[in-house]
Amino acid sequence: MHNLLIFSSRKKTSVNVIGEINPKKEWKQTLMFSAHLDSAYQFNFNLYMPRTFNYFLIGLLILLVIYIILSVSYFISSWIFNVPGTVFIYIGIGIAAIIAPMAAMLFFFKTNWAVLGANDNLSSIAILQGIGETLGNSKNLIPNHTKILLVGFGSEEAGLRGAKY
Repeated sequence: MHNLLIFSSRKKTSVNVIGEINPKKEWKQTLMFSAHLDSAYQFNFNLYMPRTFNYFLIGLLILLVIYIILSVSYFISSWIFNVPGTVFIYIGIGIAAIIAPMAAMLFFFKTNWAVLGANDNLSSIAILQGIGETLGNSKNLIPNHTKILLVGFGSEEAGLRGAKY
């Protein structure tokens, strides 16, 4: 039995696809396999900087941690030990000059449109389809008292609206 749920949010209409495999005997529990069938946005860093993307994220995080440590140490040293802050100011300006452009690049992290193709989203649908075909061809794998749901959620990338519905 296949169900098709169409729901509408304020922005767009989406679809959830639900396949049910009923148990051989009395239904006592449910096992659900799910995936989401919407395409994600394109992550520009993965496309244009595939080798340096991880270094970029780790470097930004390390620089932010260093900046926080320097800020706290400046606050403590100037407050408790009355140390002049010119050294900390120059170091802070230098790190900020590096962090600001890196942080600005995050505004271009993704596109505003979904891309076609199988990344984590649509490849999981292929796995879900494989589970359905295997259970359909091998009825002995279906537990006696367990209903199996195979669910493809729509609008998963857009605030989990498909899963919530």
